Amino acid sequence: MSEAIHLRRGNKLWEANFILPEQKEALRDLEKEESKVPQPMLDEQELYELGLVAHDSLKHTLDVKVTYWDKGFYKDVVGIVGHIDHQGGRFKLSVGEEYTWVDIDKLSHIERI
Repeated sequence: MSEAIHLRRGNKLWEANFILPEQKEALRDLEKEESKVPQPMLDEQELYELGLVAHDSLKHTLDVKVTYWDKGFYKDVVGIVGHIDHQGGRFKLSVGEEYTWVDIDKLSHIERI
């Protein structure tokens, strides 16, 4: 009788550790979804101060580290502000030969390097 109990326990342990690839992917997606953060909401004073740093980078070709929100996650990029599009509410950040546009309303932080 103790063997039957042992086999059942063994099967339950095996079943608990067995996961289908689809289930694993769904769990990964769920963890990613739960780790998302809300879009930052900066006040006018914070935006003004970040704008000063961006203008310094543009005027003096200084490297800056930009932190911005993208689809629930914060991303960091180091580069030089190459253009500020006031009407479009964004700025162009040059990273070597590449560049990326950053929307000002998704901006979290800019710091001089």
